[in-house]
Amino acid sequence: MKLACADITFNRVYPVVLVALTFFLDALIIVFSYVFILRTVMSIASGEERAKALNTCVSHIICVLVFYITVIGLTFIHRFGKHAPHVVHITMSYVYFLFPPFMNPIIYSIKTKQIQRSILRLLSA
Repeated sequence: MKLACADITFNRVYPVVLVALTFFLDALIIVFSYVFILRTVMSIASGEERAKALNTCVSHIICVLVFYITVIGLTFIHRFGKHAPHVVHITMSYVYFLFPPFMNPIIYSIKTKQIQRSILRLLSA
């Protein structure tokens, strides 16, 4: 009974602060690592090797963004979508679990020259 009448502000604020700190700390570490990676890539003498390394970095950044955007969307729906229909929650959970693994091979394979030419040929026809 004493616990039921207690102040629950901490219980409501703690998860939000924990998610925010985790997200921002993770984003900060990713940004620092990419600063170091870009600094190393820019020191490469050959322009062709530099472009190839940057191409890989861009693909990785896109994959990370796909993951984080779905996580943020699911978090917002779970936290603030209490009055949203149940189908929205189910759809977002499917998007969170299926979309990033589905997009990873597409993002990394789109760099292949043969696939690029086939897509351009398909779109131009």
